[in-house]
Formats: sequence, C-alpha cells, structure tokens
Amino acid sequence: MYIFLGWNGNNARLLLSVLHENFRNINYEINLDFENNKQDSDVSSANSNKFMVLNTKYKEGEPYYGKAYAQGHAQIIGTDSKAKILVDLTTKKGSKVVFPMFGTSELENESIINFISKEKKDEETPTKINYSGVDLKIGFHVTPDADIRIVFNEQTQDEIKAKTQGNLNLTLDAYNQLNLTGVLKLLPGSIYNFTLGPAKKPFEIVSGTILWNGNVEHADLDVLTSYTIKNANMLELIPGQNNDALVRQKTQCLILLKGDLSNPQLSFKIDVPLAPEEGKALISRINADEAELNKQFFSLMIFNKFQPLNGTLSANESAALDLVESQINAALSQLSKSYQVKMDIGTTNVSTSVQKAFLNDRLIISGSFGVNNNLQGASTGGLTGDVSMEYLVNPSGTFRVNAFNRSNGNTVKENTGPFTQGAGLSYHEDFNNKKDFMLMQTFFDLFRKKENKVVQFTKKKQKTKVPTLTDQPIERKEENE
Repeated sequence: MYIFLGWNGNNARLLLSVLHENFRNINYEINLDFENNKQDSDVSSANSNKFMVLNTKYKEGEPYYGKAYAQGHAQIIGTDSKAKILVDLTTKKGSKVVFPMFGTSELENESIINFISKEKKDEETPTKINYSGVDLKIGFHVTPDADIRIVFNEQTQDEIKAKTQGNLNLTLDAYNQLNLTGVLKLLPGSIYNFTLGPAKKPFEIVSGTILWNGNVEHADLDVLTSYTIKNANMLELIPGQNNDALVRQKTQCLILLKGDLSNPQLSFKIDVPLAPEEGKALISRINADEAELNKQFFSLMIFNKFQPLNGTLSANESAALDLVESQINAALSQLSKSYQVKMDIGTTNVSTSVQKAFLNDRLIISGSFGVNNNLQGASTGGLTGDVSMEYLVNPSGTFRVNAFNRSNGNTVKENTGPFTQGAGLSYHEDFNNKKDFMLMQTFFDLFRKKENKVVQFTKKKQKTKVPTLTDQPIERKEENE
C-alpha cells in the first residue's frame, strides 16, 4: 500500500504491510521514505526532496523548538508485543532549531510523603509512557544546511548562532532509558552574541564542539570565541611611556565557554599576536591576574581601550576611573546568577569581592582579595583579604550569627597584627507598632491559647528542578549545587 503524505508541499511515501492469522499473531512492517520522491509523485514541487519532521513553538520545559526538514527513511517492524524502530535522517535547508537554556520547570514539595485525594488522583498523577518491548535507533546526520540557536538569555539575546556538522545517535535501552551520543562541530561563520550588562559584542566562534555522552539532558560545550579590536593603544596601560610600536595593536578578546550546555562557565583571555615582546609581556601580566584581566577585558568591551595598570595612575587622574569601575561592575554583576562579583579600582590598590549563598540562602559567605601597594614599611605590594560568614538562624533572617576575619590595612598602631577576627549574635526587626513587633508577640504567645496565638509558623516550600524529559526518574538536588 502506497500513500503520499504532504505538509507545506513536502511529500513522503508510506508502505504498510500487515500479516495476521484471523487477526491474531499480527506482524506488521511500516516503511516511510522521504528521500527524493519527485519522480514517484504527481506533485511537481521543488521541495519534494525534503520532508518536515519538526514544526513546534516555544513551550516552557521543552528542550527545543522550531522547524526542521530532513531527507531519509524510517522503518517500523513489530508484533503485538514488540516493535523495532529504525530511523535515518539528514537535515536539509530551511531547518531552524532553537535550544532555550532558560525557563526550567519546578515542582513544589512540602515533605517526603505526599497525600493525594482520590478525587484529584487522576489529574495530578500523569501516566508515564511504558516503552517496554520497543527497540529504538535514530541516526541524525546534521549538515550545515541547518541553523541552530542556543539561547542563554532571551531578553538580552545572549546566544550562540551556529552552523553545525556531525552525527548523533538516539537509542532506547531495555530499561526505558533514552541515550544520546555524538558530537556536533561548530563551523566557521558561527557567532556568539556576548551580552553582560553594557558589554554587548558579537564574538566569532573560532572552534567549538557540543558533545553528548549518553544523557539526553546534558551536553558538554567547548567553544572558543574571539572579538578583535583592530587598533588598541597599549600605551594606555603604562601612562608616561613612549613606544610607537605599542600605539596601534591588533587586540583579541577571547572567551572560552566550557561545561554543561545549560550553564557553561566563561573564562576570559586577552591576546596581542602582532605586538613586540614588551607588549606581550604586559598582556601576560594581565592574564596572570584575574582582577586585572576582568578590568581590562570589560574596558575593551565597553570602551574599546585599555585602562592604566594598577599602580601606574597618578592621584589626580583617579577620578576618571569612577565611570569605568561602575560600568565594569555592571557587567561583572551578571557574570553569574549564583555569585555576586564586584571590583574596586583605586590608585594604589585593586580588589575583587565575591559573595555566595548556601543552604537555601541561609548561609552567606563573602570574601574579598586584592593587592595594596601603599602598605607602610613594605617595599612591594601586599596581599589583602577579608572573609565573613553570616548564618540566618530563622527563615526571616531576624536572628543572625556572624563571624569574620578582616585585614588591618589602615591602622596607626604599629603593634597591631595584620588581621582582626570576631564573632557575634545579632537580632534585627522593623516594626511600626507593638502589634507588629514579632519578638514581643512570640514571647506573649507562650502564655496564650493555641487559637489566640498571633505568630503563625509556616513551613517553607522547597522547589526542586524537574528534568525536561518526564520519562526519566527525578533526581533530587539542592538548588545551590
């Protein structure tokens, strides 16, 4: 039996064979051919050498959406208890697929044991698909005809636009587990639109791969990108120096994206391939100092110029750094959702501070480190560093335990050590009248009947991320991991 199918002027040929004994012991074979079927069809369409295999719009929780056209064939062979599915696809021109790395669905849990009423059992407990008896093998041959977008932030358009090439294999094992293996290579002409606050530049993808090792939901990203500033003045790093060879230098800002595709880690580097040895030595010094590298990298991104190195700026020029510092901090603040990063640039010191919350934001650890070139009695710059820990005893944060270690950089006492440590317990609450004063009301509740108590304690719901494929077992993880 031959049946011609068509969507949007694209056609395929279907061959269906069924064998049975009085509708018992059924055996069937389905062959779907969407190669070039123009010669077999009465439809004279220029698009008949491709078939639409995907046509979806964005939906939260879905791993991909878009339109995809392919050439190939599919075969389904089976009985009433078993089925073997073999598919071989090659992407064709017009395919545009988007992978959104945002909008993760969440599931609320109040306790380990959940009680479900009989009336709502059917609607709250979705039926999982049972793939028992199914042998699935799908081969994807991805060609440069397909355009893919990996969107990290839809609002700021922080995304990768790429042409890719490679082979992927999707299989279903005996344990109902989907496995995806293969590598996609990002081809020349691909772009990474880097966006962090005021820093917005199109980075050319020098090289890159996306690797799947089995888990459908997790892929390893390894991409090197480059943005070139044709004529950067390296003398701005060392005011007062004269060297014409450093005035107009080709400068490359490099970003390496590495790690899980859903949340890759970014690392920066600056390169001056045509600079003389003096210029390369300056850049090596910058790349070796993370705080200095962040300052220079974002200065190049925002202003297309270098900033004076730490310790080379005169006192009457320090005010010019205020705008630079505010712009760079605006970009650093968006570098990570989990960490709060800030840079402080001065005439004699440069420091970077980092803050991170743990235990559902109940434990806050802050630290700062830097170099101070104005320490009395020191011939070279000294390292400075502060660490503080704050634990919220209760969910509202009114009771807090604090511990800290701070450097004594500005002291007139010669016998004072370089650091000071301390710890303490604090309570803070804002209220307009005594009825709003929760500490006092909690104390009075000790002598009140249960129905007259003012302060009601509620258990905070815990949010757990749900994998995008609902067929997989849910693995609980803490949010701060």
